[in-house]
Amino acid sequence: MKGHDNLKNGASGYLVELLIIVVIIGILLATAFPTYAGLMNLVHARSVEASAKALVPEIQGYLHAIMDGEPYLYRINGIEHCMEQDGALGGRTCKVTYNMSASKLYNRDACSVIEVIEQMYKDSNVENPYDSSAYMFVADASGSLTPQPGSVYLLCSSNKKDIVVKAYTKDTSKPVFSEVVSAR
Repeated sequence: MKGHDNLKNGASGYLVELLIIVVIIGILLATAFPTYAGLMNLVHARSVEASAKALVPEIQGYLHAIMDGEPYLYRINGIEHCMEQDGALGGRTCKVTYNMSASKLYNRDACSVIEVIEQMYKDSNVENPYDSSAYMFVADASGSLTPQPGSVYLLCSSNKKDIVVKAYTKDTSKPVFSEVVSAR
């Protein structure tokens, strides 16, 4: 009987050790998960902010072409397009500059380029880091859309010569990045 009692105590001791290990692992996971979630939120926020900052020089180039009345090239669905000023004359046409027909005409205001930029980025499938079913870049020519987490908004300024770039993270009460982009 003594051997049988030792076996019982040994098995119950093993069970207690196993429960202690499970509790320790649970405590470690409970402390690590919030840290991981916070880190992922920071990564998403930095991704949105970096994307908005990288867009600024590109927008400046388009605005510079618009204000100078020059044609410019853009790519959508892998096809190169040319946009020129409505009523362009002489050497300032897509035909003369790039030997191609104009796909779209613009007036000399920044609002005409916002939808083109949005479409270019939709074509490149830049996803919103907080919502993979949404695109990161949103054209908002009227300024009437409600900010969504993880989105970069392109807004037309009231003078129609500037584009306002605003990026939002989970906290949509204030943008993480906001800059007025003007032609150089």
